[in-house]
Amino acid sequence: MLAYTVLVCIFYTVICIVSGQELKSLIRPTGRTAKFTCGVDGIYVIHQGLHWYHQDSSKVIKWLLFYKPGKIEAVSEYKTRISLEIATESSCTLSITNIKPMDDGTYFCAAWHKDANIKKFGAGTQLLVIGKYRNKARKPDVIILATSKEVVKDTGSAILLCSLQNFFPDAIKVVWNVVGSNEELESEQGEIIHNVSSNLYSLYSWITIKKSDLGKIYKCMYKHQGNEKPWEETEYDTAILKDTIEDERKNGNCTYSAGGVNVMSMIIRAAQLTYSLLLLKCFMYCPFLLVIKYKFTK
Repeated sequence: MLAYTVLVCIFYTVICIVSGQELKSLIRPTGRTAKFTCGVDGIYVIHQGLHWYHQDSSKVIKWLLFYKPGKIEAVSEYKTRISLEIATESSCTLSITNIKPMDDGTYFCAAWHKDANIKKFGAGTQLLVIGKYRNKARKPDVIILATSKEVVKDTGSAILLCSLQNFFPDAIKVVWNVVGSNEELESEQGEIIHNVSSNLYSLYSWITIKKSDLGKIYKCMYKHQGNEKPWEETEYDTAILKDTIEDERKNGNCTYSAGGVNVMSMIIRAAQLTYSLLLLKCFMYCPFLLVIKYKFTK
């Protein structure tokens, strides 16, 4: 029955999506309008109702607005600047006009089913008010770093580290996959680091790869408001981390290593020693031959 349906509310700044929970951000200058769209799965907003909340920079959450069929209740300081448009039976758009620095923060919608007494929050949309922040949206500078071949030999695995630096705002999503596959890989991620002096952010994400999987090309994909495209990516070919000893033997190349010693370098060294020895013999025998030649000619 509908009364026992688990509710999921996710909202976006552009379109409504009823699956996934991705944090989005929105940058607006003071005096402009910000719009937040909320799509609800498992409930009809027009029949049940919806709450909106605002979390400021100090992480304090305050109730902002409540919609129920035929009536909208809003906190007094927002009544002249806030409005709610019901787009469909399961989606709506919150608008805040004449944006002020006090509006900076994260906005959450919460689907409410009064009969089941269930309220489910969305992931949140972050609003950054320009005027308080000088920065415009800036995508990250991205590079992938890897462990050395020696570490791979010792541990039997490799680590790829995706370094994302100097981006703004801090709302970002990072995933990994293999080129040619859409399957998201299991990864780990550190906390977002804030550089106070530049007001820019950085983040590290990494994956662990088994030695048997080396040779594949891996992608660090990131979604950020500063991107030119919805998703941008950086690739890393792990073939460079494979054991060159085995590869060069397979390729018939004589420059392989054996027992940790490079065979080609040994050959070159032996040739150098042989040449040096021949020169030494030449210097030893030349005077002797000259003496014999002198005696016979005399």
